[in-house]
Amino acid sequence: MTVDRISRDSEHANGFLKRLKFNDIELWTVQGGSPVTDIEMGLRATLSQEMIEQIRYRTREGMKTAVRKGK
Repeated sequence: MTVDRISRDSEHANGFLKRLKFNDIELWTVQGGSPVTDIEMGLRATLSQEMIEQIRYRTREGMKTAVRKGK
């Protein structure tokens, strides 16, 4: 569907795209209509990685609040 399903780590995602390009393989998405570019992969992976960090932070804060409330 989208490139963030490949990896949510920007380093891994860009390395994956680099290996595909080295082997002359184009990566397309369902919605894209054109091959995925380095910029698109970088942006999407970075945004996905940031989203994961935000979820991790909110989860930890929620757990701390639950402990304080004795739950």
